[in-house]
Order: sequence, then C-alpha cells, then structure tokens
Amino acid sequence: MPETAPSASPHLLSSRWTFGFFVVALLGHFYFASYNFSWGFMVGHEFRQAQTAIISEYIDQQDNFGLYYETPILGKPWAFPLEFPLYQWTVVGLKRATGLELFEAARIVSLGSFYAALPAFWLLLGSFGVSAARRWVLLAVTLFCPALIFYSRAFLIDPMAMALSAWFLTAFVRTMDTRKVGWFVACVVAGTLAALIKSLVFAVWLFPAAVYGAWCLWTSWRKHGLSRPTWLTTAWGLGTVVLPLGALKWWIGYTDAIKEGHRSGYVFTSKNLSVGNFGTFSLDSRFSVETWRVMFARWSEAIALPWVVGLTLVLGLVWCRQARDRGLILLATGVWFFGQLAFPYAYAYQDYYFYAGVAFLTFAFGFAIVGVWEYGRGPLALRAGLALLPCAGMVHAYATYYFPLQKVESHGGSGMAEVLRDFLPKETVLVGIGHDWSAILPYYAKRRALMVRNGLDADLEYLDGAIGDLDDEDIGAVVITGRPRENREMVEFLIKRVGLVPVPAFRHQDSDVYVTPTHYAKLRASLKTSQYSAIELTEDYDAGPDYLEEYRLTAGGSHTAFKMINRPVDRYRVKFGYNAYPVGERWAVSVHPPTDLWIAEVAGAFQAKLEYGLTDPSWNRDVRLDDKTDGVEFALWGERDGDEGTRRLIWKRYLDPRSAEGDRGLQQDVVTGEVMSGEQLVFTTRQGGSIAYDWAYLTLAEFSLEEAARE
Repeated sequence: MPETAPSASPHLLSSRWTFGFFVVALLGHFYFASYNFSWGFMVGHEFRQAQTAIISEYIDQQDNFGLYYETPILGKPWAFPLEFPLYQWTVVGLKRATGLELFEAARIVSLGSFYAALPAFWLLLGSFGVSAARRWVLLAVTLFCPALIFYSRAFLIDPMAMALSAWFLTAFVRTMDTRKVGWFVACVVAGTLAALIKSLVFAVWLFPAAVYGAWCLWTSWRKHGLSRPTWLTTAWGLGTVVLPLGALKWWIGYTDAIKEGHRSGYVFTSKNLSVGNFGTFSLDSRFSVETWRVMFARWSEAIALPWVVGLTLVLGLVWCRQARDRGLILLATGVWFFGQLAFPYAYAYQDYYFYAGVAFLTFAFGFAIVGVWEYGRGPLALRAGLALLPCAGMVHAYATYYFPLQKVESHGGSGMAEVLRDFLPKETVLVGIGHDWSAILPYYAKRRALMVRNGLDADLEYLDGAIGDLDDEDIGAVVITGRPRENREMVEFLIKRVGLVPVPAFRHQDSDVYVTPTHYAKLRASLKTSQYSAIELTEDYDAGPDYLEEYRLTAGGSHTAFKMINRPVDRYRVKFGYNAYPVGERWAVSVHPPTDLWIAEVAGAFQAKLEYGLTDPSWNRDVRLDDKTDGVEFALWGERDGDEGTRRLIWKRYLDPRSAEGDRGLQQDVVTGEVMSGEQLVFTTRQGGSIAYDWAYLTLAEFSLEEAARE
C-alpha cells in the first residue's frame, strides 16, 4: 500500500536526518539498557524475574532440556512446568558457550530479542505504506520508551515472546498481501513459538492480525463474493494460526494436568489464572475506578505521565492532515489498549506487562510527532517542543522511576538469603511463610523451597500435607515474615511438625528464621563471627537442666544429620544438642549422654555394625582423676508404642577408657538382635555416674536385615 506524498506539508521529513535521529536513540537505548549490566541484582519486578532465573538455574544444574523441568519454589514434586522453556534453554546455552554468569546471559538474550524485533517493526510499518523517513522516527520514538529500555535487560521471557510475536504479525501481513509460502512458514513458526513462550504477549499481536485478516476477508468478499478468491483468503489467514493455537492448547492441557495434581500448584491452572490473576472474565476489573487508578500509575512508570500520553495523541489527531495517518494513530492506540482491557489485573499490578504491546503506542506517538512537525504552524521552537513532548515525557518517566533502580550496585538478595546460602548444607530446603510464592529467597539462597501461597499459611491441614511431601528432604530453615509471625498456633505447629528449635535462630528485618537443631549450633557459631546486612542475632536457646527437647526428623534431614546411620532417625534427643565433627578420617556425631535416637525401618531379625567410642580428651586429660569421664553405656532397645517404659534391652556395652585400655579409641562391634512386632529400635547412651566429660561419639551404625535373616 504505497503512501501518497503529503504535498501540502511545508516541512517534509528527510530520511537522512530521521535516520540520524534513530541512530542517536539506538545508542542511547543501548547505553541505558546495558547500564550496570554485570551486577546480579534483578531489579524491576524481581518476584517474576527470580522465577525465570531459578528455572534456568536448575535446567543448567541438572542438564535437563526437557519439558518436565523443575520450578523448585512450591514444594514437591519439584518438577512443575509453568512456561515453555525456550527462553531458559537459550539463556543456559549462551551461558555454557560463553562462560558468562547466568543473569548476564539472560540480559544478552533479552536485549538481543528486543533488537531482533526492530526489523520486524520496520517491515510491518512499511507494509502499511509508511515512508522510510517516517519509519526511522517511529522506531526512534520506540527506543525512548522506559519499559522497552528497562525490561529489555530483565531476566524475563517477555522480550523473546514480544520479538517473535512482532515477526508473527509482520509475516502475517506479508502473507495476506503476497500469498508467498516463505512468509506463511515464517508466520507459523514465529507464532507457534510466541504462543508457547507467553500466550498473553502473543494475544496482543494476534488481535491486530485478526483485525487485518478480517479486513482482507471483507475486501475480498466485497470484490469477489463467496467465490474461490474469498475462500483462499480465508484459508491463508486461518492456516497461519492453526498450529500456534493448537500448540498453545496442547501446552495448556499438558501443564494444567500437572498443576491440578500438585498440592500447592493447582491455583496456577489456566482457569484460575484467567479469573484471579488476569481479570480476563471480570467486567468489574475493566470498569473499576481503582483498577484504572493503579493502571495510570503503571503508565507513569512504564511510559509517561497520563496527561503526556493523552495530549500527544490529541495533537497527532489534530495535526495529521491525512485520514490514513489519523486512522493509524487510532488503530495503534486501540491495539495498545487491547492488552489492558483483555487482562486488566495483569497490566494494572505488574508494569512489565506493558512490554508486550507498548510499541503500538510509541508508533502512535511517532505519527503524532510527524504530524506536528510536517503540518504544524508557528515558530520552529514551538513545533520542535510539541514534537518532542512524548520523548521528553518518556525520558522523565525513565529518569524518575527506573534509572535510580538501575544505579543500585548490588549482587542481589538479602543478608538473610546470604546466611542461608552460606551456612546451611546445599541439600537442605527452605519453607517460606509470608512471601507468597516468590522465588526471590530460594534463588539467592540457592536452595529449593516450599513458598507457601498467601492465605494458605493459616491452613494447618495444607501445611501438614505440604511439609509431609518433604519428608525425604532436609528442611533446614523455616522463614516466617510479616503478619504470619503473630499466628502463634501456626508457628507452634511448624515448630513441632518440622522439628525446629522453638525460638528464632536469627531475625532479618520483619522475618524470623527458625532452624532445626542439627543446624542451629553451627549456624549460630558462624553468625557470631560474621557480618551480614540487617541480621539480628537472638539470644542463645537454653533447654534448661533436663533433656533437650525431643525433635523429629524427616528422612532427608536424617540423611544429612546422621549420614553414618543407614536407616532413618525419625526422632532424637541429645542432652547438649546436635553436633557433628571429624574423628580422624571419619565423620562422627556427638552422642553425649543422655542421648536417644529412634531408628526407623528396622524390623525383625537384624545385624548391626557399630563403630563408636569416647574422644581421647575425655579420659587422657592431664588433670585430676575426677576431671575425666567415668564411663558411658551404649545400648540398643526395642520400644513399644513410643513408650519408654516398655523398652526391652537388645544389646549393651559399657566403656570406661579411664580404667580399661581396651575401651579407648574407636570401638567396633557386630550386634545381632531382633525388633519385635510393634517395636521401634532405639539407640541410647547413658552416663556411668556423672555426665561430665562423657564425650561419646558414633561414626557408624549399619543395619542389615537380609544377612540377619540368612543367619
């Protein structure tokens, strides 16, 4: 559709000057989009970026380039696909090829995706008869947009989805105009990938494709009626979207089936997201004063102040002499509004959603600038000022809201995340209350997590089940943030259900961090000699003169804490708290009396290989005789129904290294015995007289049922 030269315009634009304007805008965009590129803080809707980042990280760690990947923030099962992972695969591939940090690779992929969309914009505008001189202006104005600067550097799937969607629309228009197979194939491929990566972005570009397709069909019907040309027009148009929409339907069905069966993830089915998160099927969401008050605030951040947006569009409609230009302004503005009307909650409460289709608004701005410059009257300074109004408004918005965030030099995460990352074993998992389903803490702490959705923290039945799903994991810490800390019933439930020290190990701002006793002593000792931002060390927990409380352990926690025992320890009680340390080349756990370890999965006849002893300093101290151990009793018992009064002795040995040389050093015994029906095996230590200097340890407890049965 060739453009008619605006002969009436006294100020025709020159391609040479407008190309220069574009180059300056492009260089400025690159400078600001790459500012602080090497810092790991994922500034700007970090909640969403961290989700994409943690998915990418586990794809890389596990070398899992399949569709059933982990989103390890909602508890088990960890494999929980939310989005088609083409973006994540690309990021991981670039990271591996270059050795860059993961977040740097992500920023390159995002920024490269945006720049890959610019040729599509150029071709698309050309399809509508926009001259080269004008196209450079429209593309230059697009480069001023705050959202397209700020989120083109984000760890988000949106830039890739937007670029593919732009190529889909461009190829669709070319397909309908030329009926060439090459454009048809490009349209189908780009549309399919865009729909799979993010359907809400694709929908924004599918809408103008549908409008253009309808216009082509109407034009053919008026000219040819219901004849072969009209049916061919229909076939070409519908043919481009069969595979994209079919692939999207398949992906939604595939992921919804997984989400529906997930204890924490069922709320993320397409139906629930459409109603709750997006507002797709709600009239109230579209006409609510509150929704649009928030929406205008998002305009001020992602684009420009609302009055700048409105005035620019009015100036364009007033000064553009050609009806076609005014029509393109209205069309582009309508497409931009489509996303907000289709998914009002998504746009109102998440500014990065504007990335999907804000280019259409900047195109409208560009037409307004052209209209003011070419047809405006008055002094040059006045015309220039009015023409540059939208650019100035977008620069102001970027400088006010986004650039100050980009200037923060931070590797990301909080002091709390750093403590959990540095001092908890790598295999531990976290439970987060009061963070909603945010991946921020798990990502920076480098741990899988159960991040409890807001509102479910008071549902003790849900918590019991979700934590039960983690029984084969070591729950290292529970982080409770904000108002849920006041729910003492929930806090006490978690302490007993997980087996936590009943007071926070430390605090961080409005977060209480509880840990299990197996990690408490080491974590506390480390914090006393370390400096982390905003960490408040609480008073040491004192269990008093009696036993330290009895604690339960998950199977995973047992594997971490009692790795020398080949059967799970589901409960334990240690007088002076849990402590593990090296004894020679072995890893030992302190069993200072009195100690009780309840050992699961041992039933019937068994054989046990035991390695244990008392440390040399317990008996060879060069001090008075009374300042040494007076011996420790090691024993195995069968206990019925959790009642200590029913204990039946299976094996016992008393070590007194102070008096008997044979009791010194590492002891090795092979024990045969039987655990009766209804009993549980219990390993204990008891003092001989005083508990002083009874520094007993256990380095191996290997239980075999098959060998005992054969014997």
